[in-house]
Amino acid sequence: MKRLTLLLVPATLFAGQVRYARLGDFDGPVEVQLHAADAWMPAERNLPLPESAWVRTGAGGRVEIELDDGSVFRLGAESQGELSDYSQLSTGQRVTLVSLDHGVAYFTGRPQGKDAVTLAAPGMQVIFLRGARIRLEAEASSTRLSVLEGTVRFSSPTAEIDLIQGQYTRVEPDNPTRFVLDRGITPMELDRWSTDRDKALAVPVSAAHVVEHYGLADLDAAGQWIDTDLYGPVWQPKAAPGWVPFQNGHWRWYDALGYTWVSSDAWGWLPYHYGRWTRASELGWIWAPSVSQIFKPGEVYWMRGARIAGWGPLAPGEKWDPATQPQEFLNDYRLKAGRLGLRLKVA
Repeated sequence: MKRLTLLLVPATLFAGQVRYARLGDFDGPVEVQLHAADAWMPAERNLPLPESAWVRTGAGGRVEIELDDGSVFRLGAESQGELSDYSQLSTGQRVTLVSLDHGVAYFTGRPQGKDAVTLAAPGMQVIFLRGARIRLEAEASSTRLSVLEGTVRFSSPTAEIDLIQGQYTRVEPDNPTRFVLDRGITPMELDRWSTDRDKALAVPVSAAHVVEHYGLADLDAAGQWIDTDLYGPVWQPKAAPGWVPFQNGHWRWYDALGYTWVSSDAWGWLPYHYGRWTRASELGWIWAPSVSQIFKPGEVYWMRGARIAGWGPLAPGEKWDPATQPQEFLNDYRLKAGRLGLRLKVA
């Protein structure tokens, strides 16, 4: 009989309220650099993006990045951007600064309450006062801002002006004292893609049950909400018989979090980072959303034995007691140690 041991993860890894953006829908060549010292790596859906992460696209590539306040940042082909500031103050205010280095970007901003949302590009900053949609084009000699919807505040070294829908401005980073302001935005083929994505993400049914503002539309398309006496509204995915959570995906190490689950399921963002899973006798696997807005790496217990390692979901309200081996989920989560990464040593 194999001996199994629970693995303890230090509680300090989960302390604090660190914000993470979601790498969502993308096509073509897209790469990510999570930290300045890291190598660029291929993008993958549901990858958590920390502050200072860079994202770039190649020829024919495009990518969507969802923020926790409901805002969305998109890059067109041969573009590069950074999540420059993505923090939360002790007052609860969220501060977001997204930078476009070069290329074409779209931003649909939905700041909540006192949250601060700013976009930066060579020669200018764009401050979101309320809900708005913009397009940014950063070339070698000039940067152009087009307001597609709403009102934003344009700021340059020599001016600060509120722009409304239909207006655009162009600056020359090498000549900061000069800028052009006019009406009449020239459409781009990529505009339709961004507009269609905004429509796809708009007003999801799941918003009535979840406090977070990103990853909601995927839940509507991939499952159903059920009212329960014990947990209140829960969500259940449309899944094949035998499906279990925390199976389709892999663990990635983040210094601020520890091992963090990156789901291969298209909808696998909110259900793995906000709330917990449980297996109901008459329903099967269901996800109960959390009332907390703290991002979690994946609330599971860990077990290990000779050349195997496994994990299973913690149910709502369940505490992890290392002295107790929760055998119920062991067979569902028995995987080879190589799937867990180099930092996890399995005897």
